[in-house]
Amino acid sequence: MALLNTKPDYNVNYDYTDIAAGTGIQRYYAASLSGANFTTSQNILTDQVIRGGQTCYVKYYDPAGTGWESLPAVNFDLYFNLPRIIKGNAVVNITTGCNAYTDGGNQETKATIVLQKYDGTTATDIISGVTSIQKNDNIPAQAYASRQHSVIMAVPKTKFKRGEYLRMSVRQEVKNNSGDPMYWGFGIDPYNTADVGNDPTGRRLIFASEATILTLDLPFQTGY
Repeated sequence: MALLNTKPDYNVNYDYTDIAAGTGIQRYYAASLSGANFTTSQNILTDQVIRGGQTCYVKYYDPAGTGWESLPAVNFDLYFNLPRIIKGNAVVNITTGCNAYTDGGNQETKATIVLQKYDGTTATDIISGVTSIQKNDNIPAQAYASRQHSVIMAVPKTKFKRGEYLRMSVRQEVKNNSGDPMYWGFGIDPYNTADVGNDPTGRRLIFASEATILTLDLPFQTGY
């Protein structure tokens, strides 16, 4: 009598680099949410491809001079329900943009990305990186321009307790070489919706051929 093999067949694929490093990469999407449960917009990191409350984070800025100036940092938080450890190379993909408003001119922008450990009260820096400079010369009035960037950061071994947050803080720096007012910003839509100008004045920042998505590929250590 033949015996039937009742064990299921498994087809498991491992990435040899991942096994050697002892890490697993998880992709998270930055998003800004709003609704009845929020008194203000809430910025989060999520592993779900949802439609964000807005396509871009947009800031109007009328500089006092023509040097580099920092816009307010925008923080995106990931809450941990279980203890986790991160270690390895984290990669951020971000698209920066600008709109020349009424005068046009020569503009530059870059973004500093800081990963932080946040306990609900205090944020402690873990690692940071800076994008390349998006430089635009002789932008006509009402025109806009954008650039995609990838930033890699070597994350040291960092442990998170249950209830703590991984925070990604994005601070855009801008420079108006002509001294004219501008709109600046970066994409924050997990669904990667084309930028059609969703701030109150309808200013576009990002080309249709470029992404409005902002992602963080985060390396988790699988052991202690």
